[in-house]
Amino acid sequence: MLKNNGFSPDFERVKTALEFKEPDRVPNFESFVSRKVRESILGKDIPDGLAGELSYRVQFGYDFIYMVPPYKKQPVYSRTRHDPQSDQTGENRQWIDQHSNMIADWDSFRSYKDYPDPVCPLDLTELKQAVETAGKLPGYVGVGALLPSCPYTEINLLMGYENFSMALYEDPELCRAIIDKCGKVGVAGIEQLVALDIDFIFFGDDMAYTGGMFISPQFMREFFF
Repeated sequence: MLKNNGFSPDFERVKTALEFKEPDRVPNFESFVSRKVRESILGKDIPDGLAGELSYRVQFGYDFIYMVPPYKKQPVYSRTRHDPQSDQTGENRQWIDQHSNMIADWDSFRSYKDYPDPVCPLDLTELKQAVETAGKLPGYVGVGALLPSCPYTEINLLMGYENFSMALYEDPELCRAIIDKCGKVGVAGIEQLVALDIDFIFFGDDMAYTGGMFISPQFMREFFF
């Protein structure tokens, strides 16, 4: 059994840091660690979900565990194509079509029916189990939820990056309509999550790369923030 190096989990230090105050030490907080990295460190296979969180984060004294509550109805946001190189690695990787995807114009926007139901989009079963389990662990292990809604990523997938980039100039109202549609699903998910006894909610959105943002800060403020 691996030791946690004497780190006693205490989510209060995370909250202290988020309030721009100085905790007793730097919070042990990482939003994502590749499964391959975790399995290499532990020397064994790691399952998904709560069991995987407990087998990795708790052993290393993380101040939290978190779940990704899935949509009850999984959205279909993009067309994909097979990556031939994955046949050699066995990873079965898929590439997203960034040229033109599910929505290209107002007609395809109106006919698209695969958004999650904003009335009850999330399956909270495992997240509730995480809250119950964390209460039995030593120290204060915070419980969080990663919101599966990513507004910028979703329109990027739905339209394809190339199509979306042109539509920002040629038909910004179409972009706004898609973003609002995705936003309603995200807000509905957050409303479900804040009703639970959890410590934090966060979401990840691929809106930048190492050289800067994919679209201008002006557009981000106007359409998203």
